[in-house]
Amino acid sequence: MSKTQHITHVTSHIICGSISREMMVSHPSSSMINNQPGRAGDYTKDFLEDFTGLLECDSYTGYNHVENVILVCCLAHCRRHFFEAVPADHSKRLKLLDINSPEEIPADAADPEKAKEGKKIPAEIGLCYCNQLFRIERTLKELSLEEHKAKRLELEVPVWDSFWSWLATVKPLGGSLLEKAVNYAANHRELLGNYLLDGRCEI
Repeated sequence: MSKTQHITHVTSHIICGSISREMMVSHPSSSMINNQPGRAGDYTKDFLEDFTGLLECDSYTGYNHVENVILVCCLAHCRRHFFEAVPADHSKRLKLLDINSPEEIPADAADPEKAKEGKKIPAEIGLCYCNQLFRIERTLKELSLEEHKAKRLELEVPVWDSFWSWLATVKPLGGSLLEKAVNYAANHRELLGNYLLDGRCEI
């Protein structure tokens, strides 16, 4: 009988902390693949037991077992859910660009207020909010860490406040992709905002 090995692909940026494992010494930000025989949270807890600080990660619940860390969820996962909720005939015209893409996110794809006025569907409006944050972030790349944090608080917090107020008004159909997007954002509200704590965190 064949055996199946579950592989957890960890792309974690370790910031504002330290870890004693040899592979992490002198590498404040690293990517790694950690192979384990299952997906239990204890594997993640054991692997990162010596680390304290901000841990950027996806929404894998195993990270909740790691102690003495502040979890930071990336905006890309949140945006992906809204993108997937956009009907196929609409999404074909959309590109998922970020701060490092050669091509800048178009202004009209990052304007949620214009999207609301244009009677866009909720999935497209949510996508516009995410794009607006990425578009702002692109302008901050060359700033110092202190300036980066300060500008985020000045420019991006108001976008988040507007996003959360809008999200509370969205009433998706049960079981729909939009419901999945709305629930993901709402359930990860604190973790999505934790990048604002430090200029070294990626959005």
